[in-house]
Amino acid sequence: MANHNADPPASIEIEQALLGAALIDPSVIPAIDGTVTPDDFYSERHGWIYAAMRDLAEENSLDYVLLCNALAARGQLQEVGGDSYLTDLIAGNPSIMAAPSYAQAIADLAVKRRLSLGAAQMTMVAHDPGQSAEDVLSAAQAILDGANRKTGATTFASFGDVIGEVINEAQNPNAGLKTGFHLFDHLTGGLRPGEMILIAARPSHGKTTLALQMAFNVAHKVKIPVAIFSLEMRRQQLIQRLLANIASVPAENLRDGRLTEAEWERVTHWGAMVANAPMWIDDTPDLSAGEMRSRLMRMKTKPGLVVVDYIQLMRSTDRAENRVQEIASVSRGVKAIAKTLSIPILAACQLNRAAEGRADGMPDLSDLRESGQLEQDADIVAFIHRDRMKNPNSTNETATIRIAKDRMGARGDLSLNFHESFVRFSNIERSQP
Repeated sequence: MANHNADPPASIEIEQALLGAALIDPSVIPAIDGTVTPDDFYSERHGWIYAAMRDLAEENSLDYVLLCNALAARGQLQEVGGDSYLTDLIAGNPSIMAAPSYAQAIADLAVKRRLSLGAAQMTMVAHDPGQSAEDVLSAAQAILDGANRKTGATTFASFGDVIGEVINEAQNPNAGLKTGFHLFDHLTGGLRPGEMILIAARPSHGKTTLALQMAFNVAHKVKIPVAIFSLEMRRQQLIQRLLANIASVPAENLRDGRLTEAEWERVTHWGAMVANAPMWIDDTPDLSAGEMRSRLMRMKTKPGLVVVDYIQLMRSTDRAENRVQEIASVSRGVKAIAKTLSIPILAACQLNRAAEGRADGMPDLSDLRESGQLEQDADIVAFIHRDRMKNPNSTNETATIRIAKDRMGARGDLSLNFHESFVRFSNIERSQP
């Protein structure tokens, strides 16, 4: 029978051997850098000693006397057992050649301890009646990821390393996914990995349509896999809308099968295009960010773009006191998915009624419904404004897309044609001189 009261996985002797070897030969520290961290030591005092050793080694000044001084300056010398304990580490006559093996053993034991602690945390989450099965799986995955993470060793990158990545991106202007809307791509640079992009509007202004068209352009023209989460409409409704849009047939006619022969030909042609595009749809309602992440991780084909319709319909698993806190939690979760999986997430977003009271009807960042956290987390916020929605007698058939926030680019307005009968946006083609 397993002993559930057993001591956590650790070896004080191996930790002492590694510290002793480093005191005898300071070149041990750079040789094991990245393998073990101060947090990996089971004994807290050993972690303190290793941290002080590492700091001194960076200055090429690690020896017994200076280590004693460094620990004393930190108020830790007596806590670790005094200078006599450091002498004992050397007296153990550890193998300098075996130091890398000592370090790997300490790191492995640390992972096992974190897994042991994580198992208890998983059990608590699994017994929480407020958590869905997929929330539990997502939490378990996060715990497993954390168990294998080297705290303090891999989270920092030197500016020297990152500058090369920045230069490469600057030399590759096509890094952002092109949406097919030229002015939008010109202003924003396209949809970039790790970004959360909001397409925001009042109901019936076309936010779902614009997001769908962008997604189809990415999948059909650029051949990038796209995952769509439709929290509002059934999958059949969403694809029906997309097909009517790109085939230039009224959606209600497609729904009722009232199409001319020419329209049927277009529907058949574009239906094949849609079928062959690398696009997947999940129409589960009331989805949480954890469930979304879990489903994306399980996809056989990693998507290059994720679309959410729409973000305020997502569910928070936090025990929020009000709707504002709930949406803030959802927003942070979606942004974390974009950053962790290094993919752009294009999310439709509902606006409150404030813009309707303005003379021009143009939305503002303060109109983002129910949470300022959406504004904070979003890398790009694009509003849709159609004059005919406020003034039914208007003959204006264009839509204004206002880039109200762009963390990496310029703000500004652009115009698109809006074909009301097909509920479709298109580029405004400039006439040739």
